[in-house]
Amino acid sequence: MTRASVALLGDLEVRVDGQIVPINRQRLRALVNALATRAGRVVTFERLADEIWGEQVPERPRSGLHTLINQLRNLIGADLILTKPGGYLLDLPPDAVDLLRFERLLAAVPCPDLLETRTVLAEALELWRDDTLAPPHLVEHYLAALEQRVDIDLTLGKHSELIAELQQLITSYPLREPLWARLITALYKSERHAEALDTYQRVRSLLSDTLGTDPSPALRELYLRVLAAVDVLPPMPTTGPAVPRQLPPDNSRFTGRSADLALLDKAFQEVATGRSPALIAVHGPGGAGKTTLALRWAHQVSVRFPDGQLYLDMRGYGSDEPLDPASALDILLRAFGVPASQIPSTTAERTALWRTCLYGRQVLLLIDNVRDAGQVRPLLPGVGSVVLVTSRNELRGLAVNNCAWRLNLGELSPHEATSLASEVIGVERCSENSAAVLDLIRLSGRLPLALVTAAEQVTRYPDTPIADLVAEFRSGSGRLDLLGETDDVSLDPRLIFSWSYQALDPVVSQAFRLLGLHPAAEFTVPAASVLLRSSTAGTRRVLDSLVSAHLLEHNQRGKYRFYDLLQAYAVERALEEDSTRKRDAAMRRILDWYLHTLVRARATAFVSSTVEVAPAEDESVQPLDFVNADVATEWYVQQRATLVAVVEYADDNGFNRHGWQLAFLLRDFQEVEQHVDEGTRAAEVAMRCAQRSGDQEALRYATHLIGVA
Repeated sequence: MTRASVALLGDLEVRVDGQIVPINRQRLRALVNALATRAGRVVTFERLADEIWGEQVPERPRSGLHTLINQLRNLIGADLILTKPGGYLLDLPPDAVDLLRFERLLAAVPCPDLLETRTVLAEALELWRDDTLAPPHLVEHYLAALEQRVDIDLTLGKHSELIAELQQLITSYPLREPLWARLITALYKSERHAEALDTYQRVRSLLSDTLGTDPSPALRELYLRVLAAVDVLPPMPTTGPAVPRQLPPDNSRFTGRSADLALLDKAFQEVATGRSPALIAVHGPGGAGKTTLALRWAHQVSVRFPDGQLYLDMRGYGSDEPLDPASALDILLRAFGVPASQIPSTTAERTALWRTCLYGRQVLLLIDNVRDAGQVRPLLPGVGSVVLVTSRNELRGLAVNNCAWRLNLGELSPHEATSLASEVIGVERCSENSAAVLDLIRLSGRLPLALVTAAEQVTRYPDTPIADLVAEFRSGSGRLDLLGETDDVSLDPRLIFSWSYQALDPVVSQAFRLLGLHPAAEFTVPAASVLLRSSTAGTRRVLDSLVSAHLLEHNQRGKYRFYDLLQAYAVERALEEDSTRKRDAAMRRILDWYLHTLVRARATAFVSSTVEVAPAEDESVQPLDFVNADVATEWYVQQRATLVAVVEYADDNGFNRHGWQLAFLLRDFQEVEQHVDEGTRAAEVAMRCAQRSGDQEALRYATHLIGVA
């Protein structure tokens, strides 16, 4: 049997029967990395393609992957890479990969005995060769383990022995303050007080010159303790206490989000070096995968927090009452062994005790499903620990008052969504039904929860063409019905969206319903003002509230956009809660506004005759003005997709006059911009609307459009 090992903690090194096998090509090295990090497990074709090519996946990734697999088999032996249904497997035990062994050893820390903990850490650290090519989270794992081993040595009184090693380490990692803190501690405990103080001044000058900042509060406090000749080494137990390890399991289907994980790594680097407060918030719409991302990242950095990792669901959005801060603090204090009889009654006293408990400790606190900033603030610890928050709320207050680092988590990229669908449905079936799968992805809004739920529904009917299932999925209500067909009520999108919707005040919830009626998912502030019959300032306030609740998205072009499923939910709520009269009035306003704005745009851009249009029924409808032809044409270009949707809406919903007039007014713009197919479809709409109306003038215009289309 072939004996092999893979070393990833440094430059890639593959050994087969004791001999190093050179792997020089970049894509082969990426393939080895993808297989080795999951040694003994099947890695899907899609995941391999994602890790080898990223966003530049070739048109036929399976063919390219097959070629790479054959090349790798020729190098290391065909018996080491097995072909399995849906992917490939590297046939090695996990301990034959240094990275997996490294992670296994660190997961065993702390051990019941202090010396045993040191032995395990030392064995893990021996595997580390070089961090030049290592990803940031692995470097953090290494440094955290190294700092734990140093702390044990300091506790064991090996102060003098550590000085040379720590001096070398601060040369390699000059901006890592925890290493400087340990060097200062070792010098002080070795009776080299002047050198300890001088070392602090060195790091202070280095940080000032390099980053333009002062040392972190923890390092400044250590310096003051040295000045005061107070013991600088916090007590460490000789046996490992019951350290809380509360993180829920990682999701094995987690796919993509590499850019978001990298941003969290960046935020953590800033937190770890004291450059920003230890508070990170991940916010986004329901179903975007905030908790899944937070858990994946928390597991990656968990070793950096030897004193515990805590998880708390604040129930901010759900069927249960939100968890108040006092109750949350009671849970957290109990997790650290505080007897119930010693937990104070007031929130302020519990916060003070909580911060006292965490003083000098390195703890990761994942606070999930937060409703607002007020739920979080009393739970924030002092220096040393990190708080990771997830919420559907933007938590602007935490950013303003607590300097939270925020990540806005939206939809998956098209490539990530395709990988996730393949993971659930299966690569082969997705390949055979690629067009239908792309439709499924688009209709799910590329939101992970909706996509996985829809894909799971597809797997329930293996003999039904995916296109047939997608046909059911196309209408908004049909889509919500299909996604709601699950034995887990928590996955029903209507329920998920309702938690955000019910948190809105009445004015904002009514705006959400009316905006959902807009013919296209994307719209501007003027269009929203017409639908809501509101001033520009009032409309902006309402839109801002919906964006803050992640029920709308505000893009960089100044437009607002619904996620598809959220718009379908908004329409359902409008049909349920608003009268037919109110809905029709809103739609007549918006159709009149687009019609009269298009009249002015066409009159500005072209000198040709126009069609006579009736005045808007509602005097509040104020169409846009255009200063010249360029501005009018640019408005058409920017609103092109929306205008097409408006024409189709008028056709589908019996607004015949608006339908044929809008179609006619669009013609000149479509001809100049060479939007031929859209012009043809508009002409067909005009004819249908004219025929239904029986208006002879409308028929003449429609016939003209058909003739020139």
